[in-house]
Amino acid sequence: DTQVVFSNFEEVLDVVGAALRRKGLEAARFPKGVAPFTAPDSRVSFLLAPVGRANNGLTLVNAVNVFLLEQPACAAVELQCVNRVHRVGQTRPTTVYRYVVKDTIEDAIYEYHRTHTASVEEDVKEAEINAAKLLSAHVLRKRQKASVAADSSSGSTDASDDAPAS
Repeated sequence: DTQVVFSNFEEVLDVVGAALRRKGLEAARFPKGVAPFTAPDSRVSFLLAPVGRANNGLTLVNAVNVFLLEQPACAAVELQCVNRVHRVGQTRPTTVYRYVVKDTIEDAIYEYHRTHTASVEEDVKEAEINAAKLLSAHVLRKRQKASVAADSSSGSTDASDDAPAS
């Protein structure tokens, strides 16, 4: 499997790259390493990517794991990183690993993102349900108008035709 490792700090990516090489694993650095990383039959199993430069505009569906070495301050940045791998064309499950040090500012940011994202997801679900109800009511009204128009054009005078549909 292939992995993308994101960090806010180039120095951290240097340390990770050196550790991977010591273990005999091949890693490539963004941006030069994207082509070898995405090439078919590549031996490169890790792409080391700085968050600020590699979090948008890339399609890395050959990867299945995303490692976020630090918690981005902005949830949208985190989503951009994950979406480099988890996007249209991905045929395998994507696993995201977040490294958060307990009782630090990163922990507080993570908790804020987690609770805020859950709240936003609930709001979106509620909005989708309300939109579906409105659409259903609109479609029903259109069908009823079409039915009334068809009945009046056929000249029907049957009182049962005017009864609302159940």
